Amino acid sequence: MSSKYALLVLLVLLFPQFFSSLRNFVFGVPAQLSQIHPFPCSNQIKTCSSLLYQHNGLNKDQIATFYSVNKSQIEPIGHLRGKQDYLVTVPCTCKNVNGTIGYFYDTLYTLQPGDTFPNVSRQIYSGEAWKVGGEEKSYLVGDEVTFHLVCGCGEKDDSKPIVTYTVQEFDSLSSIVDLLSSKVGDIEKLNPYLGQRPQFLDVGWLLYVPMERS
Repeated sequence: MSSKYALLVLLVLLFPQFFSSLRNFVFGVPAQLSQIHPFPCSNQIKTCSSLLYQHNGLNKDQIATFYSVNKSQIEPIGHLRGKQDYLVTVPCTCKNVNGTIGYFYDTLYTLQPGDTFPNVSRQIYSGEAWKVGGEEKSYLVGDEVTFHLVCGCGEKDDSKPIVTYTVQEFDSLSSIVDLLSSKVGDIEKLNPYLGQRPQFLDVGWLLYVPMERS
């Protein structure tokens, strides 16, 4: 292996976000808001019940409206820093979203003055919306638009439910494990890019976390 090639490999491992953004720019792929990857579809499971972690400080009525769910699908969960967050149970389906195949949950959102895709994704959907590209060109206040929220399904019907979790300030893998009753190894298995730097998490990164049913 040449020294130049070895240096390139090292840079890719140390700065994966930069090279991912460069690839998106070169090939015209919509740049996502954070480290976000759709969960790959299973050959066996096409739909399942999944959980979305909501940390924007919304109340149950607001969450029910924004996520197009009943309040019975919303369960409170206390973040380790004392915040009141929620787990939202949704039907998660394998589908093709503008050429990207993965598990998604679609919900409708009514556009408000000043809305942009990044603002709505971060402030309403905890940064868990998948950017198709070009959405804002057709944004009109009052229109209902579809937001594709990423989710995940296990390989079997009795698999652990998967939580879509967005990393918050001061989070670590061990704190997320405690919060969602999971295991570090299980989280790393579902999020392969963590293997490069398993102890490094950045605010806004999206993780798929298998949660114990209890």
